[in-house]
Amino acid sequence: MSVPSLFLAARDSQLWPCEHAAWATSVNASASAVTLEDCGHAMCVDQPGAVSAAMVEFLR
Repeated sequence: MSVPSLFLAARDSQLWPCEHAAWATSVNASASAVTLEDCGHAMCVDQPGAVSAAMVEFLR
């Protein structure tokens, strides 16, 4: 089953590398991934505007 999903990943995160997000989209046809540059695992703190924009775009 394919469920619409958004995977957010920070380029510099050691906990959730962007490669994991890319893999997750490869096994779910309804998933998309957004990789945020210049931030670590706390992407909501490092780039709150980019996180919000990605979520709003996904929910449209």
